[in-house]
Amino acid sequence: MSAEDKEMLDLAVELAMAAGALQRDAFGEDVSISEKSTEIDLVTDIDHRSEELLLSGIKERFPDHVLMAEESGAEERDGEFRWIVDPLDGTVNYAHKIPHFAVLIAIQEQEAGDYVTKHGITYDPMREELFIATRGEGVSLNGKAITVSPTQRLLDSTLATGFPYGRLFGDYDNHAEFCRMNLLSQGVRRFGSAGLDLAYVACGRFDGYWEYHLNAWDIAGGLLMVNEAGGR
Repeated sequence: MSAEDKEMLDLAVELAMAAGALQRDAFGEDVSISEKSTEIDLVTDIDHRSEELLLSGIKERFPDHVLMAEESGAEERDGEFRWIVDPLDGTVNYAHKIPHFAVLIAIQEQEAGDYVTKHGITYDPMREELFIATRGEGVSLNGKAITVSPTQRLLDSTLATGFPYGRLFGDYDNHAEFCRMNLLSQGVRRFGSAGLDLAYVACGRFDGYWEYHLNAWDIAGGLLMVNEAGGR
């Protein structure tokens, strides 16, 4: 790993843990909650505070890097490197005082005119679990290498999924798929954090995961983790 890569990765880990500490310290308190795209798509003041912490830290160290974040959107400019941030993946859980959420960071580099994820960080502050993936170098959980489950049969598998915020207003709601897969496997879980679902696939807790209508900040780092852990 180059010195520049290490500097970026070290910063990402530092900022993810700082944002996680903010969330952990405020967890269980009454937070300010508002709606975004639908009445069930929530955002809290902790989302905004976490995102501000992350983005300000990146800008201070790497002012030329492009930023994309869930709450503030994507910068309309180009650059060699791009950071994709989900400051609090699992906001509905957090708003309801359910201790299952994470900070997600992906660092991408331009290759042949497209951005490719080089590093992915998922930090669960309540369990103090830190997942780190680096392209071509594997993925770890709290410093220990992890791999996907060796399970071959769907009937032997435990799966995870989620449901889109627009499910109140359309037929494409993943409910038929959920029911079918629940009958073909040992069970389907719905935990409410796409980032942690992918991390759990990478470490073999889940054997598979699917979901529709996700955004780059939900999956950019997690897909790298699954690939580096031997999944597809």
